[in-house]
Amino acid sequence: MRDLYELIGVPETASEVWIERAHQAARQKAEANQKLSSKQKEAALAELDAAYATLSDPATRAEFDAKCEQWREAKATGGVLVWMKRAMLLLVLLAVIGGSAYWYQQRQQERTRIEQERVASELAMKQKLAEIAEQRRLSEERLQREAIDRQQVEEKRLELAREQRAEDTKGQRFVVDDRYEKAQREKRTEAERRDRQNEDLRQQYEIARMRNQAQVEIERQRRFIEQREREEAIAVQQRIAAERARQIQEQYKNR
Repeated sequence: MRDLYELIGVPETASEVWIERAHQAARQKAEANQKLSSKQKEAALAELDAAYATLSDPATRAEFDAKCEQWREAKATGGVLVWMKRAMLLLVLLAVIGGSAYWYQQRQQERTRIEQERVASELAMKQKLAEIAEQRRLSEERLQREAIDRQQVEEKRLELAREQRAEDTKGQRFVVDDRYEKAQREKRTEAERRDRQNEDLRQQYEIARMRNQAQVEIERQRRFIEQREREEAIAVQQRIAAERARQIQEQYKNR
């Protein structure tokens, strides 16, 4: 809205005489302005005359003053609404940023916790494998010692048996006894071999089982993290979409 008082160059409290003198002075200034073309001068003079006609009549002046007051009030009210709207948008933005930061922090903490659990699980598995390897080494050493002891005992027994057989007889009986002792020795050797083989298979199975359990646990934790991230991402998108929809509704209401 154009301020007619400002156009003529007087305050709103100016008297009629003051307005008349200011109008004449403004016309003279416009007519003397060499920068204006003829059409521009005519338009400026017409605008000054229209302003003077409005302000010189008490009725039209009062009506103009009332419109000015209404315009100023509307402008002030509109400014407050704009400020409140901007403040509301700022609060919404801060809430979204705060929610995203909280979600990011929670996700990082969850990742850290799962990573710590994974490292601890791997460490426990390595310790268990080391224990199994140590037990296997000790078992092999024990079996070797026992085999050596049995071999020494067997050799001593055979030596005594041979001495006894030499004293008893030199014939067929010696041959039969020797074959029998050899067969018994081969049976014991085969039994020891099977025992060692079974022990190796048992330890290999235990190692494979523990590795499989560790891999299953690591895969479960990985899928759990991916699922949580997908759910959190969807939740954030839904919150943002809901907030945008609410903002659009608020904008339509304000209009």
